[in-house]
Amino acid sequence: MGFSQILTNDQIELTAEEKQQYGEMIMVNGELLLKLINDVLDISKIDAGKMHFNKGEYDVVSLINTAAQSALVNKKPGVDIMVETRVEHLMIATDRERLLQVLANLLNNAKKCTDSGKITISLDQYPEQRIIKISVSDTGCGIPVDKAEEVFERFKKLDAFRQGTGLGLPICKSIVEELGGKIWVDTDYTDGARFVFTHPM
Repeated sequence: MGFSQILTNDQIELTAEEKQQYGEMIMVNGELLLKLINDVLDISKIDAGKMHFNKGEYDVVSLINTAAQSALVNKKPGVDIMVETRVEHLMIATDRERLLQVLANLLNNAKKCTDSGKITISLDQYPEQRIIKISVSDTGCGIPVDKAEEVFERFKKLDAFRQGTGLGLPICKSIVEELGGKIWVDTDYTDGARFVFTHPM
């Protein structure tokens, strides 16, 4: 609000650089507010049993690549985002928007916690179990083993100084379970944090 008031006050002279800087701050904080509102609305829908799912046949490899491309926006300069999969295409019955929402949440968390190195989205198939596993790994600060379950609790943030509401992971858990899968923290991974979730084939 303060930056908006400065920009609209014709008595304050601003350079073009200052105007751009203030405009970018308004945009970033506007996006944070929008995410907060959407998270609260999603939690309300989950509690009321009214979160809608629209399933269709989609190429999960294409969805993962889409999520990876979107995550390139606002990533830190020293961080690479990679996709690892042994197949070029794999059709599954899923809700496209909800699956992208899960991937975006996991990638955003990884971006917040990773200052250098890489973030990797991996896809593996397990035909005998009729599931796929998708993981998002980073080379960031990691998650203590004793906190691996807590991160899926509402409003739980391991770092109070990082942006976010603490609702992203509980929403991911609800979506993944509604789609027929499970989600967890891979506590054997020690190079940062790795979240893994399954989805029926």
